[in-house]
Amino acid sequence: MDLGIDNLTGQNLAAPKMERKELVSAITLLIAGVLLRLVYIFHFRIDSDEPQHAHLVWAWVHGLLPYRDVFDNHSPLFQFFWSPIFRLIGETPDVVLWLRLTLLPCYFLTLWAIYRIGETLYNRRVGLWGAVLSGLCPGFFFCSLEFRPDGFWAALWFVAIAILVRPQLTFSRSFLMGLMLGAALAVSMKTILMLLALAAGTLMVMAIVLRNSLKFSLGRLVPNIVMALVGFLLVPAVTVAFFASQGALEPLYYGTVQHNLLAQPETHHAIWIRLAVFFCGVMVVGLVALVILWRDPHSVLASRRVLVWVSTGIYFLLLLCFWPLLESEHFLPFYPLLLLLCVPWLLVIPFGKFKLPIPGYWMVGLVAMAELIIMLGVAVPWQDHTRKDREMLAEVLRLTSPGDEIMDLKGGTIFRQRPFYFGFEKITRQAIQSGTIVDDVPESLIRTGTCVATGDTSRFPPLAREFLRENYLPVGYLRVAGMFLTPAAVSLNTMPFEIKIPARYAVILAQGAATGRLDGNRYQGSLLLAAGHHEYQLGLGETKAAVLWAQAVERGFSPFQANERR
Repeated sequence: MDLGIDNLTGQNLAAPKMERKELVSAITLLIAGVLLRLVYIFHFRIDSDEPQHAHLVWAWVHGLLPYRDVFDNHSPLFQFFWSPIFRLIGETPDVVLWLRLTLLPCYFLTLWAIYRIGETLYNRRVGLWGAVLSGLCPGFFFCSLEFRPDGFWAALWFVAIAILVRPQLTFSRSFLMGLMLGAALAVSMKTILMLLALAAGTLMVMAIVLRNSLKFSLGRLVPNIVMALVGFLLVPAVTVAFFASQGALEPLYYGTVQHNLLAQPETHHAIWIRLAVFFCGVMVVGLVALVILWRDPHSVLASRRVLVWVSTGIYFLLLLCFWPLLESEHFLPFYPLLLLLCVPWLLVIPFGKFKLPIPGYWMVGLVAMAELIIMLGVAVPWQDHTRKDREMLAEVLRLTSPGDEIMDLKGGTIFRQRPFYFGFEKITRQAIQSGTIVDDVPESLIRTGTCVATGDTSRFPPLAREFLRENYLPVGYLRVAGMFLTPAAVSLNTMPFEIKIPARYAVILAQGAATGRLDGNRYQGSLLLAAGHHEYQLGLGETKAAVLWAQAVERGFSPFQANERR
């Protein structure tokens, strides 16, 4: 990083020429990672967040504005960028798998950026092995494989760091670095933690400059900062301006900021404990930075390595100690940089006096092989764990029409809107439990006439779950409005029932067609039932009966065959 510091060499650490065996080993492992990724894209289990993000992309395609028309608590850039791709793919049960495939460029961009960072800070050998270990790291591999904004977000961060550590940070590079960070903020608000960590790393570098009495040119630094700031503000400013033009600034603010502030920490450790852990962690980060400086105290390269190390360590500590909800995707910017910084130790560069009796690349190769083994242990690549999710989406398309709404948790049915505004992710569930958000799902279902819902789960809030259980029947992976009919106490042939959701219903039997009487009239087919009390009188020979949303019956769905469908 050129901060206007003079009289420093800043030369790259010379690397021993890579043997042919080492180069072939590294490239083979990289190719193995790519091939495994292609297999896992179509076989690795689908996380509940993936359909949620796919649903938001679907919303963009259909002219719905996130935050105003569809609930979201993420920044909007990722879903907006991927909407043209979704339009090309279309509404297919395999849509999540094809969307995963489109994230491959983000994976390659990450590996390229890690290589460039390693090449700049050390040499090409370190950069290559850093890319290998990053690409095969299970925590990074599987999470970045999923269709979520975080893989794109992390790639933008790595590109920004790759630009920042280059020998000459020109005006154009400063602008491009700021642009990457601003785009990252428009993809995820977690970028704020990154910026705080980067500021800490920059302060450490400035301390190094002052400690070594190095010449410092403020006149060369300020224009770079201005250009970086202009680049950083560009994408967020355009994003805010767009939502302002749509009259949706308030929903944008609520979705990206205010809703997320409702999050309650999952760990209940006192703040002083978290502060103590944070400061102890900062001391460890500082000690490692001193070791880095001890090897080459008067080199620009040392300051760049300190910048990357401190930024990486502080980001991890901020996340661990102060971020309320910890998810695996939050650590995507952490793993690759940590592994990259470990590569010189594994290659015994520059710690020559600690050399091992075997070639250094054997050690880093063994680490890469261990990563591969762990990956295969986490998920067997040839077993398809996406089948149930794809079958559920196929059921959505077969059961419902484009105008129908489905009560799901947070967009899991992808192609249909939800009658209740909020998605039931962790923050919403916490807010409902505390009373900050009202659980008026039953009222929403009745008001919108929603006749389809996803399967029963404890992640539905209590009132919603009870209402769905009482007024919907499973017909496969989905549930539809209806109920099994039970005899009244006074007559075994009379089946009273209560309709909560006005809609067109049909009476169906476990076997055969219904021939009894509905509300005193001979039953001759589906008809609109108003909310309130109704009765069905069994016909001759009829036993098990149910009343069900007529569209489900017409499309071949039955609660009597629900288990067979699953």
